[in-house]
Amino acid sequence: GNGISIIIFAGIVAGMPSAVGQTAEMARQGELHLLVLLLIGVVVFAVTFLVVFVERGQRRIVVNYAKRQQGRKVFAAQSTHLPLKVNMAGVIPPIFASSLILFPGTLASWFGQGDGPVADFLQGVSGAMSPG
Repeated sequence: GNGISIIIFAGIVAGMPSAVGQTAEMARQGELHLLVLLLIGVVVFAVTFLVVFVERGQRRIVVNYAKRQQGRKVFAAQSTHLPLKVNMAGVIPPIFASSLILFPGTLASWFGQGDGPVADFLQGVSGAMSPG
């Protein structure tokens, strides 16, 4: 079920207090303008709204059953629907994809220590692929 999603959610939530604290400190010191801080809040709210909207979305496929007869009884035609989710894959594929994208940078940061052209190249790869 949702075990992996809960673990990933816990990892994200664990980093939130420090991120909010750093943002508040930047705003307090004047490094972050109030308008930018407001824009960050609006973007966070909008992205959360859109993710929930798509995750809860359904495509209702209409299914019509013909009338049927059992013995002398005739049953009327029935109509119902199949509720198919818009996003059946969930949130795991994008998280897995981001992990795959960041993996070469992680390897480069591990093995890019030292001097020489290979280490310089790996340090460049690590710097280019690191988030932030």
